[in-house]
Amino acid sequence: MKLQNTSLAEPSNFDLMFNSPSVCLFEAAEFIPLVSNLPPLVRLLRPHQWTKNLLVFTPLFFYAAWNEHELLLGVLSFISLSALASASYCLNDIADREADRRHPTKRTRPIAAGEISPRAAVAVAVTLGIFAFALGSYLGPWFIFSLLLYLGLELAYTYRLKAVPVVDILLLAFLFFLRVLAGSLATHIEPSPWILIITWLISLMLATGKRLLERVAYGDNAAEIRPVLGQYSASYLRHTLTSVGSAALVCYLLWCSEGVATHRFRAAEIFPSSIIVAFVLLRYQLLVFNEKFDEDPARGLLRDRGLVLAVFVYVVYLGLVMY
Repeated sequence: MKLQNTSLAEPSNFDLMFNSPSVCLFEAAEFIPLVSNLPPLVRLLRPHQWTKNLLVFTPLFFYAAWNEHELLLGVLSFISLSALASASYCLNDIADREADRRHPTKRTRPIAAGEISPRAAVAVAVTLGIFAFALGSYLGPWFIFSLLLYLGLELAYTYRLKAVPVVDILLLAFLFFLRVLAGSLATHIEPSPWILIITWLISLMLATGKRLLERVAYGDNAAEIRPVLGQYSASYLRHTLTSVGSAALVCYLLWCSEGVATHRFRAAEIFPSSIIVAFVLLRYQLLVFNEKFDEDPARGLLRDRGLVLAVFVYVVYLGLVMY
């Protein structure tokens, strides 16, 4: 859902450059019709959410000494986790179909709209689940454990924990974080503790931002649409968002410092990357506070060309530094 705030000042040249409808491929006016024109089964699987599963490649990327076999293991873990994620979305849509019919945008989801029956969605979920675990069996028992943990937490969130304040945010963040752990278990590459901490903090920031956008967008109807929102104030969520974002930047700088101290990087090479990280964190917060970011983090990232470009530049720059 594209959130607008009519009280905002005129957009800056930067915003016009990156978010003009003529430039941004994923602008809401173009993206939503594109999604709605997809077959119902494809929309049920939410393929745009698979971008979250790119986090499984985090251990590989920061390790910098991986080989082709480890890359293959990472690809297989991405496919397995994406299949299981889509299975969990099917079950979530079945459980939430009545609430989704009252939601301003979720009412177009295939099950809520009556395009796919709950029985058919269960069949799709079971098929995807079997495929995910069959493929995951090639990646070892610990990766299977991560899949079971992911599925268990998704079901717990769907049927109970999304109504428990604070726990719901922590669980959403952990599901982001779990993708990094799954990638580590699949490739047998142990990431730096600092990278794990940074990933956790950014995940917590994204989960908090999602709740803040929902709380502000739904206004007086927030508790009716999502009961847990009645337990949050916008000021509490804003404070949490800025706090964890600041902590993430500090931890990234400490990771850079550790790399310099251990002679892995040169200071002049690695510290400029913190400027890109700061830009991503601050721009995300700006978009959230101005209600210009989608409540779905994956869709929000894809819609903002500035964030997409910044992430691309970061990956290329750090790749040049590390490789």
